Order: sequence, then C-alpha cells, then structure tokens
Amino acid sequence: MTTLRQLARRGRRAVFGNPTPGPLYLVSAAGQPNFGDEFITRVWLEFLARAHPDVDVWLDCPEPGRAAHIFRRSHPRLRTTNTLWQLAQLPAEEGPAGFPVIERFMRDGGSPKIDLGLRALGEMGSIHLLGGGYIASLWPRHLGVVMGAVAARRQFGMPLYITGQGWVPQDTDARSWLRGARNEFDVAEARDEQTAEEFDLDLGVDDAYLAFGPYTPPVFSTAAPDVMLLLQGDMIQHMGREATLAVLDAFLTRFGRGRSVGVMEAIPPEDSWLLDDVRRLAPRATFVPFTRVWHEGFPAHDDQQWLTTRFHAHLVAAAGGAAGTVVSVLPGYYDVKHELLLRNGTGWAYAPSVQDLAQHMPAPTRSLHFPETARAFGAEKLSLAARLYPWR
Repeated sequence: MTTLRQLARRGRRAVFGNPTPGPLYLVSAAGQPNFGDEFITRVWLEFLARAHPDVDVWLDCPEPGRAAHIFRRSHPRLRTTNTLWQLAQLPAEEGPAGFPVIERFMRDGGSPKIDLGLRALGEMGSIHLLGGGYIASLWPRHLGVVMGAVAARRQFGMPLYITGQGWVPQDTDARSWLRGARNEFDVAEARDEQTAEEFDLDLGVDDAYLAFGPYTPPVFSTAAPDVMLLLQGDMIQHMGREATLAVLDAFLTRFGRGRSVGVMEAIPPEDSWLLDDVRRLAPRATFVPFTRVWHEGFPAHDDQQWLTTRFHAHLVAAAGGAAGTVVSVLPGYYDVKHELLLRNGTGWAYAPSVQDLAQHMPAPTRSLHFPETARAFGAEKLSLAARLYPWR
C-alpha cells in the first residue's frame, strides 16, 4: 500500500525539488469569530506578512470559510483549511483513547473528506499551534488537534511549534498524554505558570502580546466610549442572568452617570445579549460589534473604565491604558487566565464571581506602567517569532 507519507514525499520533490522548508502551517481556533482567537491569529499572520510575504501560509482552523474573509488582508499568500480539526472528529472516542485512529489516518489515509489535506501536510515546512486556551478539557475533542499535529510530525518530520498555550484544566488521561508528548515539540511555550509546571513547557507570555512589539500595526481605535461593557453571552448560564444584570445596573449607576457607554461584542451575536438592558439604563449606549472592532481597532483609551469577563479584552484594554474591573466565570479556567494578567501587572480590580461582585463592587483600577509592560512582552514574543521564522 502507498502511504500518505510516500505520496507527500513525492509531491514535495515535485514542488520543491529538494527537501527545503516548505509552506508554513498555522493552527488556531479562529473563524468563529471570537476576538481573542482572531486577534492572536492576525498578529502572527501580520508578522509573517512582514517577515515572509512570498511564502504560502496555511491556516488550519474550525471555520476556514469565515477565516478566509476575516484574515484576507493579513497575509498575501494565505490559504485556509480545517484538516486537523476535522481529523480530530474522526475517532469514535474522545481523548487519548481515540488517538490510534488519528495516527492511522495520518499514516494511511482512508477518509475521502480529508485525505488531500493530510497529503498536503507532508509538504509543509513546519506546523505551529498558535496560543490560546482551546486545548483545555472543556473541549475534549480539541486535544485531537494536538495529536494530529504530533502524528504529522512523526510521519513527515517537519518541526512542530506550540506557543502561548494555556492547557488547564485538564483531565487525568489528557494530562498524562500531554506530559508524554513534550518531546514531540521543537518549541514548547506556555503562557501561564500552571501550564508550564504541569506539562514541563517553557514559560513565556500570551501570543496576543505580539501585537505590542516593535514594528506592529496600530491596535486601538481613535475614538471609544468612556465606559465599556463586555459580559460574555456564551457563559450567561454560569454567571446567572438576573445576578449579572443586577451587577450591570450597580456598575452603571456608580460609574456610568454622565459618561458615554459602549457594549463590545467579542463573539457575535452572543455578546450582544445585554444591549437592550444597557440601553434601559443608558439610552444612548453605543454598540461596538465585532466587525467594527476588527476594522477600526480595539475600543480602548487611557481615560476609560471597563467591566468585562473576557480574558483578551482584559489584556488589550489594559495595554491601551484603560482601568477596569474584571469578573471571572468557570473556576479553574477563567480565574487562571485573569489571575495571570493580574500577575503580569494590569492593575485591574478583580472579582472571582458575579456573586462576589454583587456583594462588593470595586472601582475600576489600572497600572500606569502596564502599557510599557505590554510592549516589553511584545518585544519578547517578537524575539521568539523571529527565531521560529527568521527574517529574510
């Protein structure tokens, strides 16, 4: 039987003439869209557009059609697919129990839906799992994406990079497998101490900080409301709708009077859920949809107060000099992420739950030094990027 490895090697010789590094292959959770995943993906694509504008870049993500539109200006030679994300769906069993199936498909093919995509993997110069929290056990199928990348490395021999990873929480079988897979990664970077310690990864910073390094395009819009609200609609069942609206009322009563108010959408349309309630309290409130954020810049400035549950809103708004109050949901997941940013030095006020915030409403706070800290982290991430993809 001719294996995918043999077919890919034949294709690579035909295309490149010799085993020189081929196209670059990025993997992310982009395309939903979700601002954090899109933001991380865009900053990597924009870096590669500066460093390697003439190299084909493949983005493997759950929604490649949407991603093709979202990132169409981010790299001149971008192509989108969902090969590894589809591969992760093929085993009947989730987690490590299904990994032999993933390895078999990577070795032999046998699925008409993705065989061409698996064959194309053999032509890639590297595979890079971009950062984020999408490998946590909240989404057990996503671990198969990591296994697919590992299987491709074993089969075809290209370097495998993971950066800015947040892998907690993790169940026992997945934790054991990830620890054992450590040596499969040529570069293995975590964004938080808990992930680094549990899985023996190098401790770095979140990939979003690449946006604040030298030579990066502007991140922020030129105009934004004075008070910004982003309470994620995909977690409303965990926060409690009535409790969240009571907190919103208290926040706007205390900090929104006489100031312009905006509602930002990170995941459309879920994050627009509170708009009608906000407008009952602040009739002139502005809605800032994802598309506006994407095309005009993130709505943050240094004379602004935020209330949010979202991790990357916390990071980016604080980097823009804004003050904020952040409230966590899903203990073991969002608290790890927000506490990481507090240790990074955002200086924001923090509540571990909506219920805690209802009992004590701290004023939004900030660190005047965090924008400079974000630029330092950006320089650190840029150094890693240049090591993975040296400038020509």
